[in-house]
Amino acid sequence: MRARGAVAGVALAAILAPSALAAFADEEPQKFAKTNERFQHVTGTPEYRAQLAQKGLVSEAEIAQIAVSDPERNPFGNLCVQHMDGCAGDVRFYDWDKTAGNIRRGPILWTARSGATISGHVWATSGGAARKPGVVITNGSVQAPEQLYWAQAAALARAGYVALTWDPQTQGRSDGPGEEPTQNENSTPQSVGSFTDGTQDAIDFFLSTPSAPFRPRNATTNAAVNHAAKQNRRVAEGRNAAFNPLHAMLDRTRLGIAGNSLGASGVSIIASKDSRVDAVVGWDQLRADADTKPRVPGLGMSGDYGIGSPNGALAVLPRLRTEAPDPQGANGSSRAFSAAKIATGQINTKGGTHFESAVIPNPAFPATLRGGDQTAWYTIAWFDKYVRHTRSADRFLLTNRWQNDAENKRVDAQGDANLYSKDLRSRIDVKRTDGSRALCEDLRVGCGILVDDRAGDFSVEDFAFGRDTRTAVRPARCATRVTVPGRLDRSRARRRLKVKLRLSQRTKVTARAKRRRGVTYRRTRTLAAGSRSITVRLPSRARLTRYRVTVRMRCVSGRQAVARRLRLVR
Repeated sequence: MRARGAVAGVALAAILAPSALAAFADEEPQKFAKTNERFQHVTGTPEYRAQLAQKGLVSEAEIAQIAVSDPERNPFGNLCVQHMDGCAGDVRFYDWDKTAGNIRRGPILWTARSGATISGHVWATSGGAARKPGVVITNGSVQAPEQLYWAQAAALARAGYVALTWDPQTQGRSDGPGEEPTQNENSTPQSVGSFTDGTQDAIDFFLSTPSAPFRPRNATTNAAVNHAAKQNRRVAEGRNAAFNPLHAMLDRTRLGIAGNSLGASGVSIIASKDSRVDAVVGWDQLRADADTKPRVPGLGMSGDYGIGSPNGALAVLPRLRTEAPDPQGANGSSRAFSAAKIATGQINTKGGTHFESAVIPNPAFPATLRGGDQTAWYTIAWFDKYVRHTRSADRFLLTNRWQNDAENKRVDAQGDANLYSKDLRSRIDVKRTDGSRALCEDLRVGCGILVDDRAGDFSVEDFAFGRDTRTAVRPARCATRVTVPGRLDRSRARRRLKVKLRLSQRTKVTARAKRRRGVTYRRTRTLAAGSRSITVRLPSRARLTRYRVTVRMRCVSGRQAVARRLRLVR
């Protein structure tokens, strides 16, 4: 009988496998259609195209001015030195600093260890703490000037960070070659050193102050060479910055780094060895291997058609899949963090591409409508938890909002409100503030750990411009039902006050019974989600009178309290 059952199981699998393959093939065109959402609904609209053309004219004038006013600079061979069309980035954020309270300084220049002049901007807002944690963002490679990441920088600034965006050597408006005798160091597009050495140099500049001005490190290819003389001369000429112009707003002890593509690989490498870094976010290429061992909490983000997907991209461009991918195929690096017992997550967006974190306003570089918003949300939440260390970070990191996103449902070809990939598992493995482990290997389902973050609508644009906030607009709901008896017989109930709860999530519960004039009896327990109870035992001589029973609950969503009246009788 067992042998027959095994044969029957194999036969059934043979029947189901083609059926599953057919179902995947039927759905694949609709999933792939998501890659056109951003161009269809944002960057391809007449309004956006008009703004793009206008900013392109401004860009041409800027390039001409650089050539005249600073002839020593040499970015002119870079693919995206002209910020036009696919090199423009997100033009909605070009005038972000003209909104009250928004601060952007730049372009600011400094000298790389190779001797190349590097160009960047620093971002902050005037509100919030006097000193704010910092985030350095590293671009992807080739067609990836810093403007592609300005939406993410603006959102981080609005969330209370000081952010630095910059162009790696050979990209955007940073120099291609360095200075003799190391002019060839990192002078080739996609040189790994532009993203590793460059990130470290950017951190050095970001943390510089008037009392500790920026000084280039010795060259990597020739340790006897240092280009501090060039940096100092250009500072004296008023061309380079001696230090971070927003240094007074920056808490230099709290630092996160994020990057896309080769930049994600670069920040992963630096995070593994630079003790100044507290946390890292890799946008479609979080890296963890024998040479890049996890050291600080690392979050990865990819999608069905990202380069993190097993068969969703050709080079960096999305392509239709002919077979379902390995559900864990994008999670290797995150699993390496878990194996090292370091907090991690991997968010895989339905229909997501390599360009979710970057805005390239050209249909050849597609992305979903909501992927950039999801990227900003999780990036801020990750740094809130591991750089800023705020208690509310759990609420935002373990949110259920992306399981039921109205905007995604509106534009999705399948009418699907769930933004997590159907084919690639999204996972998270962190410790909550109370020390308990929050582990889920399929965030699309939620594993019972996701909660209402209580905030309202969120988009990266509206949040960055102050139209959306993450302030709670709904009360915390640790429990959906709390039942307290109104009358308790001291003899029959054995003086046990039993409070019944239906908990929506893991919750620390304190039940307290207090006489109007007298002592308080209490019990505290941490309870898992579901139907639970907590019992307060009253002493044998508890007075027969009225008591006020208070049930206080603390969970990831916040705090909730319920008060009832109880009469103790005999």
